Amino acid sequence: MILEVSEVRRIGQYPVKGTGSADIWEGYYLNKERVAIKILRAVHCGPQTLRRFKREAEIWKLMWEADHGEHILPFYGFCQNDGPFPYVVSPWMVNGTVDEYIRKHPIVDHYALIKGICEGVNVLHDMTPPIVHADLKASNIVVDASGNPLLADFGFAKVLEDVTGVDFTMSVGVSNSQRWLAPELYYDGGMLTTQSDIFAYGMTILEIMTHQVPWHEIRRTTQVIIKLSKGEIPPRPSDPAASERGLDDHLWELVKSCWLAPEKRPSARGILAFFG
Repeated sequence: MILEVSEVRRIGQYPVKGTGSADIWEGYYLNKERVAIKILRAVHCGPQTLRRFKREAEIWKLMWEADHGEHILPFYGFCQNDGPFPYVVSPWMVNGTVDEYIRKHPIVDHYALIKGICEGVNVLHDMTPPIVHADLKASNIVVDASGNPLLADFGFAKVLEDVTGVDFTMSVGVSNSQRWLAPELYYDGGMLTTQSDIFAYGMTILEIMTHQVPWHEIRRTTQVIIKLSKGEIPPRPSDPAASERGLDDHLWELVKSCWLAPEKRPSARGILAFFG
Protein backbone atom coordinates (compact mmCIF):
# COMPACT_ATOMS: atom_id res chain seq x y z
CA MET A 1 0.00 0.00 0.00
CA ILE A 2 2.93 2.35 0.68
CA LEU A 3 4.34 2.87 -2.81
CA GLU A 4 7.97 3.38 -3.65
CA VAL A 5 8.92 6.30 -5.90
CA SER A 6 10.08 3.87 -8.60
CA GLU A 7 6.67 2.17 -8.80
CA VAL A 8 4.76 5.15 -10.21
CA ARG A 9 5.68 7.32 -13.17
CA ARG A 10 3.86 10.50 -14.18
CA ILE A 11 3.16 11.29 -17.84
CA GLY A 12 3.60 14.79 -19.22
CA GLN A 13 4.66 18.05 -17.65
CA TYR A 14 1.27 19.13 -16.33
CA PRO A 15 -1.72 17.62 -14.51
CA VAL A 16 -4.70 16.63 -16.68
CA LYS A 17 -7.21 18.18 -14.28
CA GLY A 18 -7.37 19.73 -10.85
CA THR A 19 -9.56 20.94 -8.01
CA GLY A 20 -9.08 23.69 -5.48
CA SER A 21 -6.81 21.50 -3.37
CA ALA A 22 -5.52 18.66 -5.57
CA ASP A 23 -4.07 17.91 -9.00
CA ILE A 24 -4.77 14.78 -11.06
CA TRP A 25 -1.90 13.44 -13.13
CA GLU A 26 -1.95 10.62 -15.61
CA GLY A 27 0.73 8.02 -15.09
CA TYR A 28 1.78 4.38 -15.11
CA TYR A 29 1.99 1.89 -12.27
CA LEU A 30 4.92 -0.53 -12.56
CA ASN A 31 5.36 0.76 -16.12
CA LYS A 32 2.35 -1.32 -17.16
CA GLU A 33 -1.01 -0.02 -16.05
CA ARG A 34 -2.39 3.44 -16.73
CA VAL A 35 -3.31 5.12 -13.45
CA ALA A 36 -4.57 8.36 -11.96
CA ILE A 37 -2.25 10.07 -9.48
CA LYS A 38 -4.03 12.48 -7.14
CA ILE A 39 -1.61 14.90 -5.48
CA LEU A 40 -2.83 16.97 -2.54
CA ARG A 41 -1.53 20.52 -2.84
CA ALA A 42 -0.35 21.44 0.64
CA VAL A 43 0.08 24.58 2.63
CA HIS A 44 0.61 22.69 5.89
CA CYS A 45 1.94 19.17 5.50
CA GLY A 46 3.58 18.15 8.76
CA PRO A 47 3.86 14.75 10.44
CA GLN A 48 0.31 14.89 11.86
CA THR A 49 -1.17 15.54 8.43
CA LEU A 50 0.82 12.70 6.92
CA ARG A 51 -0.41 10.34 9.66
CA ARG A 52 -3.99 11.31 8.94
CA PHE A 53 -3.39 10.94 5.21
CA LYS A 54 -2.03 7.42 5.81
CA ARG A 55 -5.03 6.54 7.98
CA GLU A 56 -7.53 7.74 5.36
CA ALA A 57 -5.65 5.84 2.66
CA GLU A 58 -5.89 2.70 4.80
CA ILE A 59 -9.65 3.24 5.16
CA TRP A 60 -9.95 3.51 1.36
CA LYS A 61 -8.05 0.23 1.01
CA LEU A 62 -10.31 -1.50 3.54
CA MET A 63 -13.43 -0.19 1.80
CA TRP A 64 -12.26 -1.39 -1.58
CA GLU A 65 -11.35 -4.84 -0.23
CA ALA A 66 -14.73 -5.17 1.49
CA ASP A 67 -16.57 -4.07 -1.63
CA HIS A 68 -14.46 -6.08 -4.13
CA GLY A 69 -14.43 -3.12 -6.48
CA GLU A 70 -18.18 -3.16 -7.25
CA HIS A 71 -18.99 0.32 -5.96
CA ILE A 72 -15.68 1.70 -4.67
CA LEU A 73 -12.81 2.90 -6.88
CA PRO A 74 -9.88 0.44 -6.57
CA PHE A 75 -6.96 1.66 -4.51
CA TYR A 76 -3.35 0.84 -5.37
CA GLY A 77 -1.56 2.76 -2.65
CA PHE A 78 -0.11 6.07 -1.60
CA CYS A 79 3.26 7.75 -1.53
CA GLN A 80 4.59 10.40 0.85
CA ASN A 81 8.19 10.80 -0.33
CA ASP A 82 7.93 11.57 -4.05
CA GLY A 83 8.09 15.34 -4.00
CA PRO A 84 6.77 17.74 -1.36
CA PHE A 85 3.14 16.57 -1.38
CA PRO A 86 1.53 13.14 -0.77
CA TYR A 87 -0.51 11.36 -3.42
CA VAL A 88 -2.82 8.38 -3.91
CA VAL A 89 -2.89 6.08 -6.92
CA SER A 90 -5.91 4.40 -8.51
CA PRO A 91 -6.74 2.91 -11.94
CA TRP A 92 -7.32 5.32 -14.79
CA MET A 93 -11.02 5.44 -15.69
CA VAL A 94 -11.49 6.09 -19.41
CA ASN A 95 -15.11 7.17 -18.87
CA GLY A 96 -14.05 9.87 -16.43
CA THR A 97 -16.36 11.16 -13.73
CA VAL A 98 -20.16 10.94 -13.71
CA ASP A 99 -20.66 14.57 -14.72
CA GLU A 100 -18.30 14.08 -17.68
CA TYR A 101 -19.90 10.74 -18.59
CA ILE A 102 -23.48 11.99 -18.81
CA ARG A 103 -22.43 14.93 -20.96
CA LYS A 104 -20.72 12.57 -23.41
CA HIS A 105 -23.52 9.97 -23.23
CA PRO A 106 -26.75 11.93 -22.69
CA ILE A 107 -29.06 8.93 -23.25
CA VAL A 108 -27.33 6.68 -20.70
CA ASP A 109 -29.54 5.15 -17.99
CA HIS A 110 -29.47 7.95 -15.40
CA TYR A 111 -31.69 6.00 -13.02
CA ALA A 112 -29.17 3.15 -12.94
CA LEU A 113 -26.41 5.63 -12.14
CA ILE A 114 -28.15 7.14 -9.12
CA LYS A 115 -29.08 3.68 -7.84
CA GLY A 116 -25.48 2.50 -8.21
CA ILE A 117 -24.23 5.56 -6.35
CA CYS A 118 -26.62 4.83 -3.48
CA GLU A 119 -25.33 1.26 -3.34
CA GLY A 120 -21.84 2.69 -2.90
CA VAL A 121 -22.98 5.07 -0.17
CA ASN A 122 -24.66 2.14 1.58
CA VAL A 123 -21.37 0.21 1.54
CA LEU A 124 -19.69 3.13 3.34
CA HIS A 125 -22.49 3.65 5.84
CA ASP A 126 -22.79 -0.09 6.60
CA MET A 127 -19.22 -0.32 7.85
CA THR A 128 -18.53 -0.51 11.59
CA PRO A 129 -18.11 2.30 12.43
CA PRO A 130 -19.82 3.95 9.43
CA ILE A 131 -17.60 5.73 6.93
CA VAL A 132 -18.72 9.22 5.89
CA HIS A 133 -17.89 10.20 2.31
CA ALA A 134 -17.99 13.92 3.17
CA ASP A 135 -17.78 15.29 -0.38
CA LEU A 136 -20.34 13.41 -2.46
CA LYS A 137 -21.03 14.85 -5.91
CA ALA A 138 -20.85 13.71 -9.53
CA SER A 139 -17.27 14.92 -10.03
CA ASN A 140 -16.12 12.67 -7.15
CA ILE A 141 -17.69 9.55 -8.67
CA VAL A 142 -15.96 7.81 -11.56
CA VAL A 143 -17.46 5.48 -14.17
CA ASP A 144 -15.85 2.14 -14.99
CA ALA A 145 -15.57 0.56 -18.44
CA SER A 146 -18.98 -1.12 -17.99
CA GLY A 147 -20.73 2.16 -17.12
CA ASN A 148 -20.96 1.50 -13.37
CA PRO A 149 -20.38 4.38 -10.92
CA LEU A 150 -17.56 3.98 -8.38
CA LEU A 151 -17.21 6.24 -5.36
CA ALA A 152 -13.88 8.03 -5.03
CA ASP A 153 -12.31 10.63 -2.72
CA PHE A 154 -14.28 9.62 0.36
CA GLY A 155 -12.71 10.36 3.71
CA PHE A 156 -10.22 12.90 2.37
CA ALA A 157 -12.21 16.01 3.24
CA LYS A 158 -10.65 16.27 6.70
CA VAL A 159 -7.21 15.51 5.29
CA LEU A 160 -7.63 18.44 2.93
CA GLU A 161 -8.58 20.61 5.89
CA ASP A 162 -5.30 19.67 7.56
CA VAL A 163 -3.32 20.09 4.36
CA THR A 164 -4.72 23.47 3.37
CA GLY A 165 -5.08 24.84 6.89
CA VAL A 166 -8.61 26.03 5.99
CA ASP A 167 -11.89 24.98 7.60
CA PHE A 168 -13.62 22.18 5.69
CA THR A 169 -16.70 24.15 4.70
CA MET A 170 -14.49 26.89 3.30
CA SER A 171 -11.78 24.77 1.69
CA VAL A 172 -14.15 22.62 -0.33
CA GLY A 173 -15.89 25.78 -1.49
CA VAL A 174 -12.90 26.40 -3.74
CA SER A 175 -14.15 23.53 -5.90
CA ASN A 176 -17.78 24.59 -5.46
CA SER A 177 -18.72 21.75 -3.10
CA GLN A 178 -20.76 24.17 -1.03
CA ARG A 179 -23.69 23.56 -3.37
CA TRP A 180 -23.90 19.97 -2.11
CA LEU A 181 -23.22 20.55 1.60
CA ALA A 182 -25.89 20.04 4.26
CA PRO A 183 -26.87 23.30 6.02
CA GLU A 184 -25.94 21.99 9.48
CA LEU A 185 -22.28 21.89 8.43
CA TYR A 186 -22.17 25.67 8.31
CA TYR A 187 -22.94 26.08 11.99
CA ASP A 188 -20.25 26.05 14.69
CA GLY A 189 -19.60 22.47 15.67
CA GLY A 190 -21.27 21.10 12.56
CA MET A 191 -20.17 17.49 12.12
CA LEU A 192 -19.80 15.41 8.98
CA THR A 193 -22.27 12.53 9.35
CA THR A 194 -24.02 9.86 7.34
CA GLN A 195 -27.00 12.24 7.32
CA SER A 196 -24.92 14.99 5.69
CA ASP A 197 -23.95 12.42 3.05
CA ILE A 198 -27.63 11.77 2.37
CA PHE A 199 -28.25 15.49 1.90
CA ALA A 200 -25.41 15.58 -0.65
CA TYR A 201 -26.79 12.46 -2.32
CA GLY A 202 -30.09 14.26 -2.92
CA MET A 203 -28.16 17.12 -4.50
CA THR A 204 -26.25 14.60 -6.61
CA ILE A 205 -29.50 13.09 -7.91
CA LEU A 206 -30.62 16.59 -8.88
CA GLU A 207 -27.25 17.24 -10.55
CA ILE A 208 -27.37 14.02 -12.58
CA MET A 209 -30.99 14.35 -13.66
CA THR A 210 -30.59 17.99 -14.76
CA HIS A 211 -26.98 17.93 -16.06
CA GLN A 212 -26.53 21.07 -13.96
CA VAL A 213 -24.91 21.75 -10.61
CA PRO A 214 -27.38 22.31 -7.75
CA TRP A 215 -28.71 25.85 -7.62
CA HIS A 216 -27.29 26.38 -11.11
CA GLU A 217 -29.38 29.51 -11.56
CA ILE A 218 -27.50 31.18 -8.67
CA ARG A 219 -24.02 32.32 -9.60
CA ARG A 220 -22.55 33.05 -6.17
CA THR A 221 -22.27 30.19 -3.71
CA THR A 222 -22.61 32.61 -0.80
CA GLN A 223 -26.20 33.16 -1.94
CA VAL A 224 -26.72 29.40 -1.90
CA ILE A 225 -25.53 29.26 1.70
CA ILE A 226 -27.96 32.05 2.65
CA LYS A 227 -30.85 30.13 1.07
CA LEU A 228 -29.87 26.93 2.87
CA SER A 229 -29.66 28.77 6.20
CA LYS A 230 -33.25 29.90 5.64
CA GLY A 231 -34.39 26.32 5.05
CA GLU A 232 -34.88 26.75 1.31
CA ILE A 233 -34.36 23.89 -1.14
CA PRO A 234 -33.86 23.92 -4.91
CA PRO A 235 -37.06 24.15 -6.94
CA ARG A 236 -38.25 21.15 -8.92
CA PRO A 237 -36.68 21.27 -12.40
CA SER A 238 -39.08 22.36 -15.14
CA ASP A 239 -36.94 21.06 -18.02
CA PRO A 240 -38.77 18.12 -19.69
CA ALA A 241 -35.39 16.43 -20.23
CA ALA A 242 -35.09 15.84 -16.46
CA SER A 243 -38.43 14.01 -16.46
CA GLU A 244 -37.38 11.95 -19.46
CA ARG A 245 -34.27 10.86 -17.55
CA GLY A 246 -36.41 9.59 -14.68
CA LEU A 247 -37.13 12.55 -12.40
CA ASP A 248 -40.82 11.77 -11.85
CA ASP A 249 -43.06 12.60 -8.88
CA HIS A 250 -41.86 9.63 -6.83
CA LEU A 251 -38.17 10.34 -7.34
CA TRP A 252 -38.68 14.02 -6.58
CA GLU A 253 -40.32 13.10 -3.26
CA LEU A 254 -37.28 10.96 -2.47
CA VAL A 255 -34.94 13.84 -3.34
CA LYS A 256 -36.85 16.20 -1.06
CA SER A 257 -36.71 13.67 1.79
CA CYS A 258 -32.90 13.79 1.54
CA TRP A 259 -33.10 17.51 2.31
CA LEU A 260 -35.18 17.26 5.47
CA ALA A 261 -33.76 17.90 8.94
CA PRO A 262 -30.90 15.45 9.61
CA GLU A 263 -32.88 13.14 11.88
CA LYS A 264 -35.70 12.88 9.31
CA ARG A 265 -33.56 11.97 6.31
CA PRO A 266 -33.75 8.38 5.04
CA SER A 267 -30.79 6.04 5.39
CA ALA A 268 -28.92 4.76 2.36
CA ARG A 269 -30.46 1.34 2.98
CA GLY A 270 -33.91 2.90 3.11
CA ILE A 271 -33.28 4.66 -0.21
CA LEU A 272 -32.24 1.36 -1.79
CA ALA A 273 -35.64 -0.04 -0.75
CA PHE A 274 -37.19 2.78 -2.80
CA PHE A 275 -35.27 1.65 -5.87
CA GLY A 276 -36.39 -1.94 -5.26
